[in-house]
Amino acid sequence: MATILKEQSSSFVVAKETPKEDLGAGDSFCIAPHLDHGAVRLESGVLSDSFNPLLEDFLGEGA
Repeated sequence: MATILKEQSSSFVVAKETPKEDLGAGDSFCIAPHLDHGAVRLESGVLSDSFNPLLEDFLGEGA
């Protein structure tokens, strides 16, 4: 799974089963399958997640 930050001025702290990372506009990261992770928004911004293969359970019924 890759997450890419898309905003001119954005700031997120990403925590995965490793030390926290401070990320800003244009940064990206990849997380291995089945690792706990999350993000906290510090400033206005957009996170764009991509999954491969598609996660049917994430989309829910009727998606």
